[in-house]
Amino acid sequence: MVTTDNNVVTICFFTYSFCSEGLGKAGLIFPKSNSEMLKLFKIDSNTFHKQVKPEILKQIKQDPVYSKEFAKMGKNPDIGVDSLGNIVLKDVRSGEILQTNWSFSSFLP
Repeated sequence: MVTTDNNVVTICFFTYSFCSEGLGKAGLIFPKSNSEMLKLFKIDSNTFHKQVKPEILKQIKQDPVYSKEFAKMGKNPDIGVDSLGNIVLKDVRSGEILQTNWSFSSFLP
């Protein structure tokens, strides 16, 4: 869960594996399980994989800036958020990160 108070961003982590997976670079979070998605994004993994992720990938492929970087990544990146709630993509093969300025919440159904 990402919350703000007096311009301070607080990120709540719910399991140890979530912390170790998500906190690697500059507070980036990549939820892996259904329970982590529910706690962080307020949607289940089915909704994420069937509705949200396809729309994010569709938009990124059409974006004049991000599409060039995305083309260097695999076709099925991990999707997470940064400390501001913006979308971050991670190439699962190389670990390369593509950070956007798009709010994850703007893609929620």
